[in-house]
Amino acid sequence: MGGKAFLLHLPDATFPRLSPATYASLKSSLLPRLTPLFQRVGIPHEAPEKQDHGDVDFIVACPHAAVGHEKIKSALEAIACIPSGQPDGGGSHHFALRLADVITPLPAEAAPVSGETSEVYVQVDVNMRKDAQDWENAMIFHAYGDLGMIMGRLAASVGLHLGELGLKVSWVCFADTSLDTNPTSDIISSTGPNILSHFRVVVIDTRYISLPRTFHGTMEGRVCDAARGL
Repeated sequence: MGGKAFLLHLPDATFPRLSPATYASLKSSLLPRLTPLFQRVGIPHEAPEKQDHGDVDFIVACPHAAVGHEKIKSALEAIACIPSGQPDGGGSHHFALRLADVITPLPAEAAPVSGETSEVYVQVDVNMRKDAQDWENAMIFHAYGDLGMIMGRLAASVGLHLGELGLKVSWVCFADTSLDTNPTSDIISSTGPNILSHFRVVVIDTRYISLPRTFHGTMEGRVCDAARGL
């Protein structure tokens, strides 16, 4: 995040925080570089109150052909790459791009201080998902920074487990153990993006969770926005 992954690889590089305007320009410039490689390319919604950004995060899936981190590095015109290390090539790959190769002229907040010789870079993370459904789930759970964590905590408060793999409900332990043959197993209630419609009652309905009404309104809007953005 924000160039920290490249502290050893590019010790003299500068990775400045980016204004919302610069961040938006980077997204629009880099998106066309990835779309020829993948059928699904997206950037999760950012929190609207966020004042600056440390990097650009893409979530991709369904490659048109075999794609590895070197091909992505070439498409992005990156200077350096730190691959995920996963045997299947999935996960998050980190790339360092010279900001001047993407945006010209450099924005004021990213211009090097007079007398500095370090080059200005931006970190781009590309998270490769296994399929379209996994991509949709990741786009929702990575939205607004911590939407997935918030929804997971809310689910846990009513005995559910909600994550990128779906919504799970544990078996209920009955007094008569003959009715429960495997009390430690889980029921997979849903694995697709419809987990949102199944889970909205947990997030929104104050009969189940005692939270301020303004919080429920904000959460409902963000969940729906994340789903519409797919």
